[in-house]
Amino acid sequence: HGVGADHKEYLPAEKGDLGMELLRGAGCILDPAEMMNPGKLF
Repeated sequence: HGVGADHKEYLPAEKGDLGMELLRGAGCILDPAEMMNPGKLF
């Protein structure tokens, strides 16, 4: 369960810089073509 589109601005404060970097990195590895859930964080 994610934070949801309505609360996406709070995600960086909740996860911190390292957490956001890890989430983006995981997205790049798991979905390099950005085909799953396009326009979302990862």
